[in-house]
Amino acid sequence: MKKESKKNLYCFLVCGVISSIVGLFLAHGSQIGFRNVIHSMMNSQLVIQDTEPEAVGYDSENGELTSEREDSYLIYQGINSYVNKLSLRVSSSELPVDIKIYYTQQGEDFSEEKSIERVLSVDGEEISFSINSYISDLRVDLGSAADQKFKIETFDLVKPSVLLSKGTLTLAFLIAAAVLFLFAHFIVGPNTLYQTIDRYRYWIAAACIAIAVLLELSGSSIASWRDYISMENDGLLVGVNRPIRSDEWAVNTPMTMSQYYNGYSAVSNIIRGTLTDVSIVYGQPAFSLNLLFRIFSVGYVLLGTSYGLAFFWYARLVVLFLVTYEFVKLITKGNKPYALLGSILITFSPIVQWWFAINGLVEMLIAAQLSILLLDKYIKTDNSKKRALYFVLILLCAGNFILTFYPSWMIPVAYVLVGCILWIFIENRSILKFKRIDIITIACMTILFAAVIGYVFSSSIDTINSVMNTVYPGARVELGGGYEIKNLWGGFTNLFFPFRPYADIHNTSEMAVFLDLFPLGIVLSLFYMFKDKKKDTLMIILIIVSIFLLVWMTVGYPEIVAKITFLDKTQSRRAYLGLGLANTFLLLRVLSLMEVKIKPLWGFLTAGLYAVIAAWANQQQYPIFLRHPLAILAVFFLTFSMGALVICLNRKPKLVTAFIGLIVLISGFSVNPIQQSTDSIEKSKLAVSLKEIQKEEEGTWIVEGTGLPMNNILIMFGLPTINSTNVYPNLDLWESIDEDKKYEDIYNRYAHIVIRAVASEDPAEGSFELVQADVFIVNLSLQELKNMNVKYILTQNDLSFIPEFEQGTEFKYLSDEGHRVYKIN
Repeated sequence: MKKESKKNLYCFLVCGVISSIVGLFLAHGSQIGFRNVIHSMMNSQLVIQDTEPEAVGYDSENGELTSEREDSYLIYQGINSYVNKLSLRVSSSELPVDIKIYYTQQGEDFSEEKSIERVLSVDGEEISFSINSYISDLRVDLGSAADQKFKIETFDLVKPSVLLSKGTLTLAFLIAAAVLFLFAHFIVGPNTLYQTIDRYRYWIAAACIAIAVLLELSGSSIASWRDYISMENDGLLVGVNRPIRSDEWAVNTPMTMSQYYNGYSAVSNIIRGTLTDVSIVYGQPAFSLNLLFRIFSVGYVLLGTSYGLAFFWYARLVVLFLVTYEFVKLITKGNKPYALLGSILITFSPIVQWWFAINGLVEMLIAAQLSILLLDKYIKTDNSKKRALYFVLILLCAGNFILTFYPSWMIPVAYVLVGCILWIFIENRSILKFKRIDIITIACMTILFAAVIGYVFSSSIDTINSVMNTVYPGARVELGGGYEIKNLWGGFTNLFFPFRPYADIHNTSEMAVFLDLFPLGIVLSLFYMFKDKKKDTLMIILIIVSIFLLVWMTVGYPEIVAKITFLDKTQSRRAYLGLGLANTFLLLRVLSLMEVKIKPLWGFLTAGLYAVIAAWANQQQYPIFLRHPLAILAVFFLTFSMGALVICLNRKPKLVTAFIGLIVLISGFSVNPIQQSTDSIEKSKLAVSLKEIQKEEEGTWIVEGTGLPMNNILIMFGLPTINSTNVYPNLDLWESIDEDKKYEDIYNRYAHIVIRAVASEDPAEGSFELVQADVFIVNLSLQELKNMNVKYILTQNDLSFIPEFEQGTEFKYLSDEGHRVYKIN
């Protein structure tokens, strides 16, 4: 035994060295291009070929360039290297002037997708263009008009120096760990490996969270800000930013970052530029009683923004995975392979990953499942001290669930939760006993919990009333119906979402579902109970919940029924969360219990029929995405394979888990990027410059002429911004402009606000315009802005064209990206 252990140790050491080398090679190659890896390791500097540019549309004399037409440009050919950035110093007599660069890789043409634009506002100022890409050719456009004169003082393509950079070493470590994990399958064998992981799963989970925090890793798409501001290094290690998740990187994360400058108070004066309750809606990290029920926000208040974001992201991911594993073990009677499959199907499902960071979805799922586990333990022990502890934890789960404050998802999940609670009581009715001390403990703890929750809600009662009385989203009564049943098969196409462009899909988040193999869970459960003549309480309950929610989604209920059942607070498409959750649990339950062997012929015929229906439904739902016959065939074979496995081979849980689990894991893990740190935003040139302006003289800001995401950029730097996303309306402010409340239905809502600067005599002055349910425009004169106590304006527009703004403001700053700051006198 010792000899075998010694051999394994040597194997791990050797494989560890190999994994490190592979990790460093792949990480370095991903940063600078694999064609440069060997060269960069042999040379301390990459040789970037110096080339004389080809001047197109310029007259050159004594080193000075004069544009002969509007579209003049310079081309630098044959660079053929990885370039971090271009540093350019240009002199010009005409300021400000636009400078735009385009870069290509081999075989490509110049395009807008690979272009960066900056503004030269100071003669001879150095301008940086962060490229971070392998480039073949480079094009530089100086100005946009004829007869403009320029002189290029310096032109430096900055070499990459990433071999020992924080990002490269972090990525190398992650790759090496993954490669070593693969080696471990061969060193100790899969059975021993997974048994060891299962035995030490809590320690491994804690280590994973600690590593993620230490390395400042998250799945945020904040690097999407690189399309709006210049960043030296966006911090993106691997994966793809998801601009479609703007409610994460452009709303929730900026609000969270603003809390650092607010001292993590429950009331902020940064968001909305006035006193704003941040503890309820879009619940932000704050030193308040709410923190008792928002344990994943603790990282922010203790560790700050970057480490806090890492804890918030990966602690939730790991805990959801672990809690789901334990919960599915409970409903599958200890079947570990299916418990692992359940963890993957829930944690890495499309709906969870595309909605991972907002609306409390992950917290809901953790709280619901954990409370059932705790209830089961409570009933199965007669130790009063343990029962007291379990009940306290159940109440914390209840508080966590309640304070997600998103009824559209809370209500359907609550139906699944109540169904599972009912099952626990029915299953354990014979051993369900309460001592006197237990009843006293329950009563005291419940009263204390009610008092705490009551205090939390009473502290924010004005905010809650404001939200409930808005036109959007508060003042709506849902009656259900309208959900197309073909959408229930969409999970198969969802698996391809991370690997296709958004042009193929209207909104990936809204289309995301579980891969629950609907309706196989229901069909197999009915078959099991009929064939084996066994009544399974949990199956019956989950089938009832599924049908109840499905009828609501597709047909709807009368208003009185909708209100009694609280479904009037949830839209049809949001109710799917409960249906998908119930179906996933139902499928895993029947797979673990069904002992009847279905004949292969009938099984394959059923799987084939299921695959035909699923392929047709997916093609109808995603006609552009699945326009190619091969794409439809891929969905068919994927559906057929999964269907055949669960129908015919359910008694081989390891095979079912390996096939379905691996596919879902790869797809789900590819949804969100791996992002390192928030320094790319916080230390950007724009952030530093705007903070300096605010430091000189504090004041309230607006962002003029544009909406999301730019309306939320300032709060990331701690600058109070009136038209940052208003999670509830500032009625006093808008009614001071709209005294007759003519536009109340427009501004009384959750909104991303666009402020337009107009002249006082402009007919549109003081008017509001609704663009969509959560966006409105307000037209304001300089005097109105003064009345609102606005001190600074951030805009990309030249406000000097409006006479009163030219006279009543002071131009303070022009960024490389063309962002202007005006100070109101």
